[in-house]
Amino acid sequence: MAIARVHGASGANWDGGDVTLTLTVTAGNALVLSIGYLKQVSFGSNYPPVLDDRGNTWSPVVMSPWQQRTGGGTGLGLVTFVALNCAAGATNITISGYPLMMVAVVDEYSGVASAKAILYDPAKITFASTPWGSGATTVDSGPVTIIAGEMMYSACFTNTPSASTASLSGFTTREYIHATFRSGDPFQGAVGSYDLLTTAGTYHSI
Repeated sequence: MAIARVHGASGANWDGGDVTLTLTVTAGNALVLSIGYLKQVSFGSNYPPVLDDRGNTWSPVVMSPWQQRTGGGTGLGLVTFVALNCAAGATNITISGYPLMMVAVVDEYSGVASAKAILYDPAKITFASTPWGSGATTVDSGPVTIIAGEMMYSACFTNTPSASTASLSGFTTREYIHATFRSGDPFQGAVGSYDLLTTAGTYHSI
């Protein structure tokens, strides 16, 4: 069975509030959730915890390099979770709100094999990031090679005011949210999810 995206949802909150994402899920499908967040460095390296009201298990798969604010006590991170073989029905996903800012997107996929979906393979996980305050720029993930029957998922997070992101590499934009909490940096944030449902080969997310 080929992998296919079903639908998704997005949400945001500021100043320690929870983020709740709601969507109706088909039994056995997988959910992929990416959270961009701003938090105090003093909070440590932990990331926002995720729960839902259907009893699904959320596993953190990968977390981006940390970008600390120059001269300040805050920093930015991006973390991606996967929930496999999900229960059917209306699902409320809650991301606990200890960070100062969160923007989040979730996508549902059918045809994902649970034994393969969270297999950690460093050769199939790459990151690229730019320093806080560097402004709009192109970011290239670097190459990842997939085999037949696999898909590629990518997420991007930025705190550039009035930010937007777009794929330059053939990935399809799935979910995108830009939230303004107050004027200027760091009081805005945007996160987007992208995928490439394709044949075997080597690809970049740009």
